Amino acid sequence: MKYMHPLAAPFYLTGKGENGKTACLLIHGYTGSPAHLLELGQALNQIGYTVKGILLPGHGTSVEEMEKTTHHDWLGFAESELKKLLSQYKKVIIIGISMGGLLGLILASRYPVAQAVILNAPLKFRKKEIYFTYLLQFFVRFHKITPPVERAGDNIEFDIGYRKRPMKTIPMLIKVAKLAKKELGKIKCPLLVVQSHLDGQVAPESGHIIIKQVQSANKELLLLENSKHLVTLGQEREAIKHKVLDFITQTENKGQN
Repeated sequence: MKYMHPLAAPFYLTGKGENGKTACLLIHGYTGSPAHLLELGQALNQIGYTVKGILLPGHGTSVEEMEKTTHHDWLGFAESELKKLLSQYKKVIIIGISMGGLLGLILASRYPVAQAVILNAPLKFRKKEIYFTYLLQFFVRFHKITPPVERAGDNIEFDIGYRKRPMKTIPMLIKVAKLAKKELGKIKCPLLVVQSHLDGQVAPESGHIIIKQVQSANKELLLLENSKHLVTLGQEREAIKHKVLDFITQTENKGQN
């Protein structure tokens, strides 16, 4: 496969020690790539966790390839990768950003994952015009994406993804959001939700909706004031990294007691 950039490739980091028996499945977002979660994955691996950053079908290569895919392809692939990890490791933690967060919610509702971390998942979209793309796809093939600096912030060298989106796939993204919302009531695993106020794509109430509707006894919402959509690349990325690591390790320790 020819990737658009070396960092667009999936990655697998082998763990060690007791933490190595737990695998973290990292799922990137719509038009994105594993690079968006690489630094977080490396931080998890440094404290022993096994980490797998997957590349969703149609991503990391060309928008023409993405145009051929649907939400069934994205969800089906993420599900197959989760099943592999569940068969190989004692525990599996899901971490997803944007659409990857939506996929993570769906999977967490269907499978016995140990924990889930959901970053800026668009249960609701900030720009209402996205809902009119069912019609626009018949007139416009590709649509330009917001410049990286407006999505990511100051760490744009890791913003490896498409600079335009196939219009026919946007309705697929909306379908993933609707499916995730329907599944929220089935989620019971420990859950950390991160939502940024400056996200230009995700309605800020999305995080509150998730926290309110899941059944998880251990659930936490982290609200960010200075981060944009790609929170793992923005100016608060170090704080987010530490929060995710703290949540995962503390929850793991409670489960072992």
